[in-house]
This record gives sequence, C-alpha cells and structure tokens, in this order.
Amino acid sequence: MATASFPITLAAIVEREPRVGELLEDARQLEDADWEDYSWYKSILSRFMGWGAPADADPLLGSSEAYMVAIDALVEALGL
Repeated sequence: MATASFPITLAAIVEREPRVGELLEDARQLEDADWEDYSWYKSILSRFMGWGAPADADPLLGSSEAYMVAIDALVEALGL
C-alpha cells in the first residue's frame, strides 16, 4: 500500500477516480441514512480505494490516507 507524501484532498481522489464522486453524490441523496447504508456504500467504495484498489489504479487510490479521506467524505455525505 502506498503512502502519500502530500496532503490528499477529495478533489484529487475524484480526479483520479470519478466513481468516488458519483458514489458520494448518490449518498447525499439519501434521507435518514443509517449505518447499514454506510456499510453498503463503504463496500462499493472499497472496490476502488485502499486495499481493494485495482493493481492498475493510480497509486494514490491505494493509499490508506486516500481511503480515510474518502471514508470521511462518505460519513459526511450520509449525514452520520
């Protein structure tokens, strides 16, 4: 797993993997989201971020720092 040498922003993640932005936008549309919704969205997010990032993905997407930024954004998008 890569370690980033600079602060990672959500914009940098979405630039490299637009599906993250789409997923977060979808999550924002939910009303009364709960932790079950979080678990579902997290499982999808994990397919292209962190340990689940494809081998040919941008190395930033595989970093634990980027994964945490994306997870924090997911929690915020769901209003949890």
